[in-house]
Amino acid sequence: MSLASTMKEELSAPDGDGRQLEKIIVAIHGVGNQRRSDTIRTVAHRFGALNAPPLPVMPLGFFSVGSSGEVYVSQLDVKKGHPLWNVGFAEVYWADVPREVVTKGDTLEESKAWGQTIVGRAQALYRGQVSQTACQVSDADFNMTASVTEEIVEAIAVMQNLCWVADKAGLFKFDLAPLLTDYIGDVQLVAEFRSYRKEIVDRFHKILSQIVEHFRTRYPDYPNDPQIHVIAHSEGTVISFLAMLDALSSTPDSANTYGWIRYVRGFMTIGSPIDKHLLLWPKLWPDDNLETADFEGWAPDKPVVLEDENNATRLRLLKPIKWRNYYDFGDPIGFQLDTARRYLREMKCGAFQFGFKDDFGFSRYPFPGKAHTDYWSDSNLFRHFFDSVVLPDPATPTEETAVEPPRNRPFMSGISLSIPYLLCAVLHLAAVYIMFKATTAFLAQGKWSTLDIFRTVISLSALLFSVTVASRLPRLVRRSSLRWLLLAAIIFACGVTFCLFALPPEVSDFLAGPFLDLDWVTSTFGAYSGRAFLLSVAIAIPVICWLLPQRPRWGRRVMVGSGIAVIAMAIVSAYPARSTTAPALWPLVLAALMFLYLWWLAILAFDLSFIWHRYIRNSVALDTLRDWRQQRDTTPRTFRARRPKDWPP
Repeated sequence: MSLASTMKEELSAPDGDGRQLEKIIVAIHGVGNQRRSDTIRTVAHRFGALNAPPLPVMPLGFFSVGSSGEVYVSQLDVKKGHPLWNVGFAEVYWADVPREVVTKGDTLEESKAWGQTIVGRAQALYRGQVSQTACQVSDADFNMTASVTEEIVEAIAVMQNLCWVADKAGLFKFDLAPLLTDYIGDVQLVAEFRSYRKEIVDRFHKILSQIVEHFRTRYPDYPNDPQIHVIAHSEGTVISFLAMLDALSSTPDSANTYGWIRYVRGFMTIGSPIDKHLLLWPKLWPDDNLETADFEGWAPDKPVVLEDENNATRLRLLKPIKWRNYYDFGDPIGFQLDTARRYLREMKCGAFQFGFKDDFGFSRYPFPGKAHTDYWSDSNLFRHFFDSVVLPDPATPTEETAVEPPRNRPFMSGISLSIPYLLCAVLHLAAVYIMFKATTAFLAQGKWSTLDIFRTVISLSALLFSVTVASRLPRLVRRSSLRWLLLAAIIFACGVTFCLFALPPEVSDFLAGPFLDLDWVTSTFGAYSGRAFLLSVAIAIPVICWLLPQRPRWGRRVMVGSGIAVIAMAIVSAYPARSTTAPALWPLVLAALMFLYLWWLAILAFDLSFIWHRYIRNSVALDTLRDWRQQRDTTPRTFRARRPKDWPP
């Protein structure tokens, strides 16, 4: 008989092994093609690792159930007196619903097309909430946003190739494209399709109700209530919050469908996009029956009462549910939940203890994007929730600051911020090096010293990178934002200056090609003619990109096309004079194609990096939507660190 089946029989017995179950941890997973019981196994392992010696990782079969609608509360094999002695673990699994929809392939909208509808929702929110006489955002700005959104979807698919290379090199393994495409698909399913959303939320109700029912059956003489703590990740936070609000706002029925809410004591959200759903899909959320009695007299240890239309008690919670939200600044999906707190205040709902001090942001994981899944490997994150909510030490003070929250890891903020831009620089470096080596080999120029090669590759890479920044950055922000234009100009000036001083003169003369044969060029610039040519081209590319309509593809094509034109012109002009033989042309063509691809990839990487840093990591996009929801236009973000919207003055 397997260990899992043994445990099932024990838990179905009236007294089991004599262990009184008191607290039940219910985990609900996030986006993606999740395995059954994998989420609750991870949660149990994290809790089991909080004490020495850490408990071993249990197999999936230990937590497994027969189907998605069944409930199974597992108890870890620990000795009496262990903190987890009276703690059980269960899971709400819903990944089979989107998986079935994706398999059919006839329901979900294509990602880029659906992305356009999101921009349309934002535009409708802006037009409907902000006074048209004070509008600062034009239709052209929304069109640019739509184009950038489409670019992001394409760029993520391309960046997956780099993740594949990193995996093969043994650096790290991360499926970037599946994470974000799964997120888009799951969000679309939950937010746009009422029938599927209801199916998933109803499953949550059913499983939580069964947990309470089985608890009562197993412990008929136990005088206390079960204490349920919900741990939710990603889109699972939206589902669980919807279910809780549904239970709070509904009238009790004979089947006791919503009675489980009375036993929920804690709510842990990690990487939560609840605010995004509140802002973009406001009709998903209840707009009545959430007001609690004596809302103004709310206290964390005071019972919560919800009344019916006759002022009779409809629902009573022993205490407000302790909600703790955790997010890493490198997570593109989860962030602060300012709007969720405002929504609860607007509804006068005191069912949750969730102030701005319960919203914990940090920089603990190095790789942007991957941070969305790195929570599961962070024991300190779960320690905070366990010590402050699940099993608080009765000997410690009851203040919210009594338990040390997860802090920033040393230098992690700078590392997480710099990695994407470092990747851009490496791609530029690789593109220049490949093109340089192929060109010198083609022209039979093999007498280059290591120092000259280093100077040439580094200086040209700096020039190329500065051109990329100067050309792309103004196309990713509003043109009226002078500070970003100034930053682009400064970076461009630094790159050009470094290149002109470090680049060997013969390289700039080679790239200038036939222009050096023009008398007016040499008479005007003399020995600096090659450098003057490089400077002219470097200035022309960003200027042209700035003048073009703000469509990302146009600027990228101008950049790459200009680079190829310069290289082709230089090679054609130099080939007859400097080549004594007729070398094979295909290595040079292959190198040129590789240069094109790497530079194009570097441009995409820069776009993604800046969009992530500016609009996601610093929450500019989300804060803009929050301002629009409050019927005011947004104001430019200063360099001061962001504070929650409900931060006290």
